[in-house]
Amino acid sequence: MRNTINNYITFIIDDLRFAVPLSKTCRVFRAVLITPLPGSPNTVMGAVNVAGNVVPVMDFRHKIGLAAREIDVSDYFLLVQTKNRRVIFVADAIEGVFHCSGKHITPAGELTPGLKYISGATGDESGLVFIHDLEEFLSSNEESQIRKVLERAGVK
Repeated sequence: MRNTINNYITFIIDDLRFAVPLSKTCRVFRAVLITPLPGSPNTVMGAVNVAGNVVPVMDFRHKIGLAAREIDVSDYFLLVQTKNRRVIFVADAIEGVFHCSGKHITPAGELTPGLKYISGATGDESGLVFIHDLEEFLSSNEESQIRKVLERAGVK
């Protein structure tokens, strides 16, 4: 519904603002040491243990075409639920909760054809916010590779 108020958590990567639905955000916490996952797709930086569950840390920068950089102790992890699994994004900063009516979101197709991983964009006095499409984030090939790597490591 276009008039529904949606809640998002906004985060910064480089100087870009992104948002994910608050309902799909499980937890936000400071960055910790990542354990490599040999054989995983190049979009996976490794994994961390979150409350007894091994969760892949995704290279969001790589997925959206930004230059790679090492994780800093000041970074944040966003634990989010995609279509098939929980994953972690690394963010430079967390802005907070953003409330937006669906009628104020411009669909991605109207921004530029073929825009991947973004469902739309909106803005406020601080500038543009790209709304991330968690349902399309992992390709079926990436999902399959991650599942196999975790199974080999003895993780469900």
